[in-house]
Amino acid sequence: MSNNVVQFNRRPVSLESHKRLRQQREGTLTTVDRKSVRPAEAAELLSLSRDTVYVLMRAGRLRSVKIGRARLIPLAAIEEFLSATEEYAV
Repeated sequence: MSNNVVQFNRRPVSLESHKRLRQQREGTLTTVDRKSVRPAEAAELLSLSRDTVYVLMRAGRLRSVKIGRARLIPLAAIEEFLSATEEYAV
């Protein structure tokens, strides 16, 4: 394994991506500047697995956009998903 790849959940993740996720977890990186996140980052924010995030996207419960080969989830879509989930929980 090269020096700039970190093993994370059995999938190789670039060191930069790993640092960004750690900073998000620690609260030292804000998502205010960003308007969308990748599925792995959304999974971290929602405390779900990446596979569950893809299932929610396929089912239409979590809105996403595809730009080229990248799948992005708007932060507004995460808020909508959480609001809808709260309505069902009450």
